[in-house]
Amino acid sequence: MLVLSAKNLIKHDPYYPEDGDLVWCVFDCDSNSNDDLQYLLHFIDQGAYLKDSNAVISKLDTDDRLKGYSKSKDYYDILKPLRQHAVRRAQMLIEKHKKAGQPLLRCDSNPHTSVVSLVLYLEERNT
Repeated sequence: MLVLSAKNLIKHDPYYPEDGDLVWCVFDCDSNSNDDLQYLLHFIDQGAYLKDSNAVISKLDTDDRLKGYSKSKDYYDILKPLRQHAVRRAQMLIEKHKKAGQPLLRCDSNPHTSVVSLVLYLEERNT
């Protein structure tokens, strides 16, 4: 539904991709645990398959990471200084899957997160 709304927005509102206009659809899907995985990549290299978001959360909820982790808590101040590590690790996962010929939006590409593209785009615009 979100993607269809974005497509309709492009059709009916002024949209100029040649001038740099972009439309991003960002959503959290527990089966992918995209946000949770991105958080985990701030702390460790995670190349092994993760069964579900609970597996990611169990890795996050440790004394040296985000003890007492909850999706409703704000972790910005903790994660910000570690952001470059997460970006590097996310990019390495994407490259690993590309080299293996695995499409990124399939179970075979577990783990991976594509939110890194948006993070880098927004960072470029804020500097």
